[in-house]
Amino acid sequence: MAILQEHVETYLRSLRPERDGVMAEMEALAQRDSVPIVAWETGRLLASLCRAADPRVLEVGTAIGYSALHMAQELTEGRIVSLEYERTRIASARELLDRAGVGERLEIVEGDARDTIPTLRGPFDLIFLDATKGEYRDYLRLAEPLVSERALLVIDNVLMSGEVALPHGADTRGPTTRSPRRRSSTPSCWRARAGWARCCRSATASRWRRAWARSPSLQTRAARRCRRRRSPRCPDPRHDWSARGSSPTR
Repeated sequence: MAILQEHVETYLRSLRPERDGVMAEMEALAQRDSVPIVAWETGRLLASLCRAADPRVLEVGTAIGYSALHMAQELTEGRIVSLEYERTRIASARELLDRAGVGERLEIVEGDARDTIPTLRGPFDLIFLDATKGEYRDYLRLAEPLVSERALLVIDNVLMSGEVALPHGADTRGPTTRSPRRRSSTPSCWRARAGWARCCRSATASRWRRAWARSPSLQTRAARRCRRRRSPRCPDPRHDWSARGSSPTR
């Protein structure tokens, strides 16, 4: 769902300068591996803020370092502390940012942001949130004691491509919320956006398998919800339908 009219978006895109080599490589990598990164326009907004204020930045959600690159290229004295859960993405981000010549301006902290934010030392002049949407309130609550008096707050996906304006209960492409959802006759392991079941189908399989292993209650709820009809790649042996000689129906 587009927010801008097509001719306005086309005009704005025509004003883009050429990407440098590493930035273009990051965009190609994100496209190929379905890595979520900010829009180029968002990156340039962050770059403008960093150029104007030269802040100390707290970024929640590194991914492969795309937004961090936009910001780091404009910093002089300022530095970035970026938080990321996925170890493989951290390795990619460090390698790409070092090749871009900005690696020394950024520190990447591995772990769940809800665990790592309390371990940081402020103050931070710019907070940028671009991680799990349902946890934004937790990030804000934890980061509030670390901000400077005139800190800026930038939050990605606030409008969720305009979906916030849809009627209550409308189908969306955004993350699930705690509001009631309509029941579906399709087993949730076959629905690409069904919570933990992304462990069977998503590029972030390792993260969801770790979450699965840490949460017996999640396993129990999933077993009840899908009536033990799961994908053959599901990590729970109780859902191994292949031993019964039939596959789950879609």
